[in-house]
Amino acid sequence: MLKRKSKESVIKALEDAQKFIFTPFAFQAVGSMLYLGILKCLDAKPSEEKEIIKELNLNEYIVQTLLQIGVLNNIIQEKDGVFSLTKAGRMFLCDD
Repeated sequence: MLKRKSKESVIKALEDAQKFIFTPFAFQAVGSMLYLGILKCLDAKPSEEKEIIKELNLNEYIVQTLLQIGVLNNIIQEKDGVFSLTKAGRMFLCDD
């Protein structure tokens, strides 16, 4: 029993370390999504990747990468190819 608990603790510690390591990347991605207008676009209406690319005149690779990072960090959600902001994602649009 102790070994199993210890193994779970190690896995949890690794997950926590990875979150810590990748936080700067997520922070930069959110900054980029704000600067490029992706968060504002998704706040206006849930959109497919191609709609975002066309509306904002952005590179496909950039949009794909930022959307994936947003989904992994619970800033953006995706359902059936349509992306929208989560509650956390909307908080980044608040300037107050």
